[in-house]
Amino acid sequence: LFSFMTPGPVAKNSGLAASKASVAGASDYFLADIFLTQALYKGGRYAAQLNSAKFELEAEKQKLETVKRQVRLAVKTAYYEQVRGRYAERAQKELIEKLKEQLQISALLYNSGKISNLDVLKIQTQIASAEDILSSLNNLVNIKSFVLGQAMGVNEPVNARTDIPEIQEYPRTNNKCFEDNFSGNPEMLYAKYSLDKTRENVNAASGDLYPSVFLKADYNLEDSRFFPGNPGWYAGVGLSMPLF
Repeated sequence: LFSFMTPGPVAKNSGLAASKASVAGASDYFLADIFLTQALYKGGRYAAQLNSAKFELEAEKQKLETVKRQVRLAVKTAYYEQVRGRYAERAQKELIEKLKEQLQISALLYNSGKISNLDVLKIQTQIASAEDILSSLNNLVNIKSFVLGQAMGVNEPVNARTDIPEIQEYPRTNNKCFEDNFSGNPEMLYAKYSLDKTRENVNAASGDLYPSVFLKADYNLEDSRFFPGNPGWYAGVGLSMPLF
């Protein structure tokens, strides 16, 4: 802090103004002041705010892990939905091939006079119906490919592979989540850290109700010259108490 002051006329009963004007025997003087204030105790508010920020960071990390799991689940769901559609499409093609074979056999039987024309028309109707279902399955598989691509974050269709690896005969079951009562679940951790953050926010808000202790030091120079002299300093511990 650096200032230049001109007091003006000095009253006889004004002790403060008289002392200012009497510095080095001049009415104008310069004042240079350096002060430092360091909070020692603020009712625990700063510590509570720091803990609140840490808990908020941990909660956001668990929220990110939850989003990752949701994305993985969405991709896997879209993948298996497309695979199921492809298997249905394959089964429908095999059905049409078998119906066509039956139609050839029925044509031979009709030419030999063993069946009527109505039996042949029934098989032709079944083939036409099966082909319509196959067309619907093809459209469904195409839609599922776009759904899988969107779940993976791309704007183009993604075709799933249908060769599924062999399932282990005796798969191992992970019982750790049951033993720790699902304490490592991201959703539960997010709720826990959010609760801890709220508690620290309450502590930070209540910290303003307690007295504050601070350390204050001051060094000043005061004179009528441009580079002041007459140094002075003080240091001490202060206490402030909230009233309202």
